[in-house]
Amino acid sequence: MNFSASRLSLEKLQNFIKYRDRFFTGNLSIAGDITAVGSNADDFKNTAEGTFKIRAEKGVLKRFSVLSKIFSILNIYQLFKFQLPDMAVNGMPYNAITADISLKDGILSSDDFFIDSDAMQISGIGKIDMVKKEIDNTIAIHPLHTIDKIVSKIPIAGWLVTDEKGNLITVHFKVEGKLDDSKVSLIPAQSIAKGTLDIFRRIFQLPGQLFTNTEDVLLGH
Repeated sequence: MNFSASRLSLEKLQNFIKYRDRFFTGNLSIAGDITAVGSNADDFKNTAEGTFKIRAEKGVLKRFSVLSKIFSILNIYQLFKFQLPDMAVNGMPYNAITADISLKDGILSSDDFFIDSDAMQISGIGKIDMVKKEIDNTIAIHPLHTIDKIVSKIPIAGWLVTDEKGNLITVHFKVEGKLDDSKVSLIPAQSIAKGTLDIFRRIFQLPGQLFTNTEDVLLGH
């Protein structure tokens, strides 16, 4: 199947996709090629493979547990002051969501998932197993607002990437486990594979030193 669609209403589309209580709005454009064999829906899901591109524009993400957990961790460390969106009440407005996605054996994979919003940029690399309903992703957050100087005083230097002025550049998370109850944990940049960091650097268009020499940057070397 070769398919293409432009500016589909996500709000109307989710009436057909019963995706628990998550809520999203915006306009979705999608195009790609998918092949599958079998005699029923389960066969198609298990054998489907192909690639496709997505782009959603000008909408809101609401009641997404992964983002809620990430924002809770950020709030714990007081990295933001009243700038984090409430995923349960108002949700997070976004300007655009883009990704190139591959599908094989029921697994969706992407190394350039990207959310652009006025408050922050979010990038994700990893996979979602639609058969086992499991997720394994590394996520980077790049705030777009000036961060309070308290950031440079928090004793978790290896977990944050800041510039020479103490402003936060990126913070990284591991998301894994069941889709409906995934585990979200803060991880140090040094624990992430260089190839993954290079992808984040390209997406955010940040200097390599901020990713590879975190300690030197934090100490002002």
